[in-house]
Amino acid sequence: MIVDLSDTLLPFELDPGEGVTVGLPGGESVEVRLVEAGARILFSTLPEAGVPFHSARTFYAFWAVVAVGGERVRLEREVPTWRSFYEPWQVGSLCIWLDAVKEIFSFLEDSTGDLAPRKAARLVVHGAEGRICPEPVHPWCPVRSEGLRIGDCYAGENCWLGPYHGAVAHGGLDVNHRPGTPLTAPITISDHYLVTSLARGDGNSRWLGHRRWSDGREWMLECENVGGLSVREHTPLNAGKRFAHGAGVHTGSREHTHFSFCILRDGVRYPVDPWMLFWQAKKDQQGTLSQRLR
Repeated sequence: MIVDLSDTLLPFELDPGEGVTVGLPGGESVEVRLVEAGARILFSTLPEAGVPFHSARTFYAFWAVVAVGGERVRLEREVPTWRSFYEPWQVGSLCIWLDAVKEIFSFLEDSTGDLAPRKAARLVVHGAEGRICPEPVHPWCPVRSEGLRIGDCYAGENCWLGPYHGAVAHGGLDVNHRPGTPLTAPITISDHYLVTSLARGDGNSRWLGHRRWSDGREWMLECENVGGLSVREHTPLNAGKRFAHGAGVHTGSREHTHFSFCILRDGVRYPVDPWMLFWQAKKDQQGTLSQRLR
């Protein structure tokens, strides 16, 4: 079976020995096959392995060896270090993101129950030209010009799958900023609303935005700890439109907004790293700036 690359992110999961054939523009195709995947703890201050402990820190690495069109490549990441915010690997006609491996969850709890891949590894690919979608991506929130740093993520640990309290996989990306910080739509949003709301008696306010692309894939973007909305629910949002302010409620010891990202493809839900949206927004901002300087 051939899965078309299309012009938005293509997520899939594989076990060792399995492959997926990706259809490229122009009629050619390339097979992505998983050879192996794994994870290991680099360092931990947990008093008891696998048991969350306040202020404990755990650092780990995870990897996958993939064969892309016969070319074998090792992909490896670290969490939560500066390598949490990484560049995708470009292999032939594809850019490849290593999103998660199942072995991470042999030593971290799954905080939401659906973060762990169903198979050994979850990969996300797009075309080698380096775009995750066909339209410019705007900053979801203000970020310093040099980009995100791991120290910007709550206690320096709450990046994607960061080990909260040393043992719980974080299901999103926390960005520290002050209450009232504007949140803007990274892409055009077809529908949005508050899933939970303090005004309705819930314990927090969580915003959800939907976008269905022409290839049938749907992106679901979420923000938690949201303050008041600046636009009505269930109305379209243009990319770059301010819709709320962040760090509004229940921010813990550091004021922050929690961002999460999910892709629905062929009826299957794939939670993935929101860093990809921040990465593309920075690339698009740099492109705009370079054009202005010409």
